[in-house]
Amino acid sequence: MRSWQEELLKITESTDSEQEVFCRIEMAAKSMGFEHCAYGLRVPWPLSNPKILMVNNYSPLWQKRYAQEGYLLIDPTVSHGRKSQKPLVWTEDVFSGSRQLW
Repeated sequence: MRSWQEELLKITESTDSEQEVFCRIEMAAKSMGFEHCAYGLRVPWPLSNPKILMVNNYSPLWQKRYAQEGYLLIDPTVSHGRKSQKPLVWTEDVFSGSRQLW
């Protein structure tokens, strides 16, 4: 049985559409009982201006607020994802350093 990461890599190799890849992620999240999900990817090149790709199914109002408030810089889920591939259970403690986001 392949891991979800292997499945995702297989999908990305067979399509050029980031929306198709996200659609698969969204279906997997919904099958686990989640209403919303997000996927972010930071490509470290060029070093002077790394590319960041973010896709999600949150409301446009929340997406706007997230961007305006600069939550990307303080979001502990983003920080965790940059350091680890392990799951992260959202708790109040995880967001202790970013209460306004919690």
